[in-house]
Amino acid sequence: MTLACAALVVAAAVAALGVTLGAPAVVVLPIAGLGLVLLAVGLALGVAGFIPWAIAMLGAEYAAALELERSGSLDWRVPLVAAGLLATAELGYWSLERRTPIQDERGLVVRRAAVVVMLCAGAALLASLLAGVTAVRVAGGLGWDIAGAAAAAAALALVAALARRA
Repeated sequence: MTLACAALVVAAAVAALGVTLGAPAVVVLPIAGLGLVLLAVGLALGVAGFIPWAIAMLGAEYAAALELERSGSLDWRVPLVAAGLLATAELGYWSLERRTPIQDERGLVVRRAAVVVMLCAGAALLASLLAGVTAVRVAGGLGWDIAGAAAAAAALALVAALARRA
């Protein structure tokens, strides 16, 4: 129950970050609300299938808020959103796993909490790096287009490979 509450609190904080961008509330609040409701229902019913949809809605809310804000500048909230979305998913799934009658090994909770914290820190660092790289302006051209397409294909292949292993 504590992990589920923590997941909801982190999700609400991520939703609040999107709202603070200054986009019209009538657009972003329903998306954020749907994400929070999906997460709450999934955690209450013990259905893991709701969690990815909740994360997608929270990410969509932030993306919509970024698009509607249109400042064109790099947003400092990107690493926080990345870490928050990962923390929400990890805490949500962990809360569902804790409902099984199997007792955890001594020290496992501390180790898993440390892993979640390190993963979230890594997500924030990676998001900072990627956001910084996207702010760099380079001359365009066919070479950069091909390199970008290859990088996108490689990223998708990596995600597919990791999904198969899980």
